[in-house]
Amino acid sequence: MGASQRDLVNQLHLDRSSVSRLVERLVARGWVARTGGDGDRRTIRLTATPAGQQIAAHIADSRAERFATLLAGTPPDRSEVLDALRLLTEAAHDNGCSP
Repeated sequence: MGASQRDLVNQLHLDRSSVSRLVERLVARGWVARTGGDGDRRTIRLTATPAGQQIAAHIADSRAERFATLLAGTPPDRSEVLDALRLLTEAAHDNGCSP
């Protein structure tokens, strides 16, 4: 389905010009494609291309590996820290954020 630039402005809490420049760079790299909106020609939907999905997956995997390495060094007596981070991750996931 994709998102509009307005959706991104709201979700990222950035101004329209910043999102516009970001989208232009993503389109130029082939990571995002623009498509027409559902019945409204003024609305442009942005969707990740296969290359964009691949780079997003790579970023998520790299981030998960870095966090796993970081957390592996947490002393066992700090289990409450790990529990709090798990709760934060679950809350982010439940609210549509990718941990």
